[in-house]
Amino acid sequence: MAKMKPITRKDPENFLICCKALAKALIDDRDGITQALFGGITHFNGSVNSNETVLEAVLGKKCGKITLTISKELNNG
Repeated sequence: MAKMKPITRKDPENFLICCKALAKALIDDRDGITQALFGGITHFNGSVNSNETVLEAVLGKKCGKITLTISKELNNG
């Protein structure tokens, strides 16, 4: 896995893409949505290899992180 690169609000286009991916992944996860809203997303960390993309939402207020792993099959579909 490649080293994770930060995606911040200074890159609004990619930050919004990450927000949409997180929202889509959490659509049926009320606890995850609540955690993301309460903590607020400070930035995303992302990395890609040939088989999967890992997207990590880093939350503020000491709420931790939410990590998504998107397989190549899902990424193409």
